[in-house]
Amino acid sequence: MTSSSLRRIVIRLDGAERSALAELAEREMREPRDQVRYILRRELERCGLLRPADQQDIQVQAEQEAAR
Repeated sequence: MTSSSLRRIVIRLDGAERSALAELAEREMREPRDQVRYILRRELERCGLLRPADQQDIQVQAEQEAAR
């Protein structure tokens, strides 16, 4: 994903949520911003609103090969 396709949103967290996010991000060796994106993506996949990333990669590859 290119940086030009990313959009900024504001998420307000209270102190406990911010601390928990920072702790989880540190445990998983991510920046808090990346951790939020990871959590959000995982939840959207779980709800069936996004295909899992590996399936999207397979779909893009198949479309590129079909276009050749």
